[in-house]
Amino acid sequence: MPKTSFALLRMAVCFLLLLVMVRPALALNFTVSTEAELRAAIETVNGTAGTHFIQFSSDITLTSPLPPILNSVTLRGNQFTLSGADQHRLLLIGASQDAGGPRILVNLNDLVLAQGLAQGGDGADGGGGGLGGGGAVFVNSRADVVINNVTMENNAAVGGAGAAGVG
Repeated sequence: MPKTSFALLRMAVCFLLLLVMVRPALALNFTVSTEAELRAAIETVNGTAGTHFIQFSSDITLTSPLPPILNSVTLRGNQFTLSGADQHRLLLIGASQDAGGPRILVNLNDLVLAQGLAQGGDGADGGGGGLGGGGAVFVNSRADVVINNVTMENNAAVGGAGAAGVG
């Protein structure tokens, strides 16, 4: 066989190996009606590249904080309510600047975000109280959020209490 045939064969094998190793981005679609389903959908979206959609099919009330959303996704609320029951922040979106990674885009559509609470921690030994940021939605620096036809009702972000100085 001439050298050109070996070179072409070698290139073809390399190309096929490359195709086998490259994983395509997936588009995942979830329909959720419970807190457990919403939590599982967010965790799966976080671990999978691609364009994803989470669609609500009923109201959901949180009994514990949801995991942060760390990948691009569209939440389609269908006018259902996500409630924090005056106990939990509803959505924490994106990683902090220090965490690195790519920017993400999260779309919130046709959703009611109600009774979310972000409570900052109290200070100690003369320190100030912690930030209670984003009762309904907290957006970190590595995320962009587009909000369309979303109602926010009775959400609160409450800073923590400062502590008395020691002296």
